[in-house]
Amino acid sequence: MWPELGPPTDRQERRLQDDVGLDEQQTSQVVHALNRAISTWESPTVLEQDTDGLIRKVLGRLHIKGVDERSVREAMCVPASDGATLFSEAPQLLRGIAGLGLRTILVSNTAWRDTNVYRRDFEYFGMSEHIDTIITSLEVGFRKPHSAIFRAALDAAQCSPSDCVFLGDSEEKDIRPAF
Repeated sequence: MWPELGPPTDRQERRLQDDVGLDEQQTSQVVHALNRAISTWESPTVLEQDTDGLIRKVLGRLHIKGVDERSVREAMCVPASDGATLFSEAPQLLRGIAGLGLRTILVSNTAWRDTNVYRRDFEYFGMSEHIDTIITSLEVGFRKPHSAIFRAALDAAQCSPSDCVFLGDSEEKDIRPAF
């Protein structure tokens, strides 16, 4: 719905300092270590995802104690209201799908953004009412093109694959595996 741009590291650092209470050096180390680690998830061979486990490992390696993984994940997730712009056709597409009486199940590979954050993002853009369900790799534990994330979407849609239309921006991760 918006370009896949990683959140600016300066915003992640500021959020880690303000929301989690890490000092400047820790913040820089955590942000760079986590962003470097999740970049490996873009490989088509890496399909499992355990964001909180990854955060635990990074915090342990950096000898940072007493910090909750969820608070780090939430701080790393810069909200869409902080600079994201919807693709110009996205609102029309979502309204059109809803206008046809169809449901919209959003399926996303995401390191930091869970269903609740996505819902707030779409509320910010005034599009939340057009998204029925949000399925994320963060919550499923598998990234597209793994069948588990598509199965979760089908379960949410309560229909068979032949009754669905899948739209995506990656032939390899979205379109082919959805068949």
